[in-house]
Amino acid sequence: MISSLQHGLASLVIDRSGRARIGLWGEGLPAPGESVYSVRQNLQPLVLHGRPTPAAADWGLWGATLGGGEYVARSALGETSGGTLLYAGSMSTTPADLAEALVRHGARIAMELDINPAWVQLDIAHRPGGPLIAAVPGQYRPAGQYLAGWSRDFITALAAPSGA
Repeated sequence: MISSLQHGLASLVIDRSGRARIGLWGEGLPAPGESVYSVRQNLQPLVLHGRPTPAAADWGLWGATLGGGEYVARSALGETSGGTLLYAGSMSTTPADLAEALVRHGARIAMELDINPAWVQLDIAHRPGGPLIAAVPGQYRPAGQYLAGWSRDFITALAAPSGA
């Protein structure tokens, strides 16, 4: 733990079973008796109750950007009412744009992940064990950066192969 978790801030919680969900720390998250394995917390939510928050419209609230610009590399993670996680990322966007994109795809809650070009990254493989492909056009780090080792935090999502 680097610092204490703050009440009311958007948090991604992964429990010991591997279930991941987004919520507001101390406001129903974690659930009573829940065995928490990992927490990623970052500021107030971008989306709450299926709508962009007023804070999403104020890009200056979301961290220092290189060059002080509004349109910079940013990423966010949302969750639908069914528990599906949604990733949004771009090398040039605003918090409001990310919030709107996530809401259009069904997010009920969403949180910012990272800003600035060195940190926004999504790598995918089309099959288990397949080569990783950079999925955010223009991302700075090569696909597989985390396989080679890196000091930044990351999240891995795995899906069962079709027919399994």
